[in-house]
Amino acid sequence: MSKRKKRKKGTSLPPHILFPLEAVKMLKDALRLVDETFARNTELLPNLELGRETLAHLKTKVDAMLQGEDWNKEMPFDYNELHILSAAIQMYLVELSLSGNAQLMPTCLRLCKQFSAVIASCHTTMRDSV
Repeated sequence: MSKRKKRKKGTSLPPHILFPLEAVKMLKDALRLVDETFARNTELLPNLELGRETLAHLKTKVDAMLQGEDWNKEMPFDYNELHILSAAIQMYLVELSLSGNAQLMPTCLRLCKQFSAVIASCHTTMRDSV
C-alpha cells in the first residue's frame, strides 16, 4: 500500500511553477518595479498597505530562493502573492519591450504564461469549491 495520503475525491494539488535561476533573478527585478510603483503612488488606495506587506513578504521569499542551497525546496505563494508576481512580470515585460532587450523576452513571456495558467487554475479551483 502506498504511503501517500489519499486525496478526497474532487480535490487537486495546487499548481506549481519551476523557476530556473534566470527566472528567479527576473522575478526579483520585476518586484523592484512594483516597489518603485508603490513608492511613487500618492493616492490613498484601500489595499495599498496589504500590497506593501505582500510585496515585502514576496521579496523575502525570492531572496530566500536565490540564497537557498536546496533548489528542490518548494516555495508556496498565496493568492495575493501570485497576483502581484503576475503583475510584476507583466510590468517587466513592458520594460523589456521599451528597452529593446530581446534576449530576456522569451523567459519573461514564458513566466507571464505560466503565471496566467496558475492564476486561471486557482480561479477554477476556487469556483469549483463553492
